[in-house]
Amino acid sequence: LLLRADKQLKADSNSDLQKATNDNHLQSAIMKIITNENEIRTYFFNEIKGYYENCRLIPFIGSGFTKGCLTGQRNQVPSVAKVKQLMAIGINKVDPEILVSEIEAKDMMEVSNLYFNLVDGKTAKLFIKNYFTGVQLNGPQRDFINLKWPWIYTLNIDDAIENCNKYKTVYPYKALNKDRTLLSESVFKLHGDANLEITHANEESIIFSRNQYINSLLRNKAILQYFHEDYISKNMIFIGTSLENEIDLEFILQKNNIKQRNYQVDRIFLTDEVPDKFKQHKLDNFGINVVIVVKDYTRFYETILESLSSVKFDPVKGVSVFKNLDFNFLNEKEFNKECITGRREIKILDNSSIDLPIFFCQRDITDTI
Repeated sequence: LLLRADKQLKADSNSDLQKATNDNHLQSAIMKIITNENEIRTYFFNEIKGYYENCRLIPFIGSGFTKGCLTGQRNQVPSVAKVKQLMAIGINKVDPEILVSEIEAKDMMEVSNLYFNLVDGKTAKLFIKNYFTGVQLNGPQRDFINLKWPWIYTLNIDDAIENCNKYKTVYPYKALNKDRTLLSESVFKLHGDANLEITHANEESIIFSRNQYINSLLRNKAILQYFHEDYISKNMIFIGTSLENEIDLEFILQKNNIKQRNYQVDRIFLTDEVPDKFKQHKLDNFGINVVIVVKDYTRFYETILESLSSVKFDPVKGVSVFKNLDFNFLNEKEFNKECITGRREIKILDNSSIDLPIFFCQRDITDTI
């Protein structure tokens, strides 16, 4: 069958592959931007609810999610701008000739790189302890985290998610078990963990500076691979992150040509302002295809909690569609060309059947040979 298919399709394959690449590139540029509150609500109750019910929705949490939350030392979790200001003050104490205003004008990664190079280890760890440990979530944010998520990814080094007492921590730079059932209800901390950093004398897992990002590309392959697998197979909602300067994430997605592939999933970006064309292109680099613009984040949490809290999980529902399927092998040239070049998705039809190209092989399963 494979030889017959190859003979039939080989003459057109190169041009069709190029067309598929172009088509998928055009599709990657199609971005749904939802600003109307009623449309957002409809999207939650129709799309998001279905993804969640089938355990195919994964939250991706950034620093904006915990910004302003109280820490164990009665500070507030700082914004990125505030982190840069605090680091600038620390740098100025070590070298007064470097003005705080001068430092604050620099890129965050440059500032953090200089900070960790200049200040002593004790001061750096105290800074992390004071602003990123003992963090408590309250109200709808805590309720959101306590929904039934398979797992959560976060860029945050603070411990707010773990302090909801539901999720176990998956640290970077560690080998991971391939059996994902053992990692259910985990929080994957892509950029390190504050408590790990201050507890162990030689621990260097957090990611702020460019050098730390580069180190992540070399040593953090296991957790980045997990992220990539979910990114192409599940729907993901980004909350509290601008996706700016995330070198490690961009690298893993560009390496796997994320924009050129049609994975039939929603990658949802939450924001409080409509992205301009420049921002849209940057989001497109991450494969973002849905942007939800909210005026009030509290209202967003209330709406998504309303849509998801009543979901009754049925462990059989997700696989029942595979029962009693009819397989139809089609010998139509155009259909087979579209399948072999990736322009046609092979999926279950409404009548519980699947149309398959002729180059798909049938197999028998036997207990013994």
